[in-house]
Amino acid sequence: MRREEFDKLCRAIRSGEEKFVENLDTGYTGKAVSCHAGRLEVKIAGRRESWPMESCEETMGSRFGHKEKTLDTHPWDIDRFNPYG
Repeated sequence: MRREEFDKLCRAIRSGEEKFVENLDTGYTGKAVSCHAGRLEVKIAGRRESWPMESCEETMGSRFGHKEKTLDTHPWDIDRFNPYG
């Protein structure tokens, strides 16, 4: 992620928008909860990790037409949205 994208993402997070990012090095996706010093604090599987902005890419959010405000996991997590189980 470039600095301009990082700054825009940080402003959105501070204003209360939910943003999800993918770590391009590991392939993991998590909810971005804060940012500082060129790093994103990401909630993933019940824990927090700090990822460098250079390793991250936004995976959903207003840029992708998603406006949910209540998600705590990535919507592609099919178990969370499975009505049968």
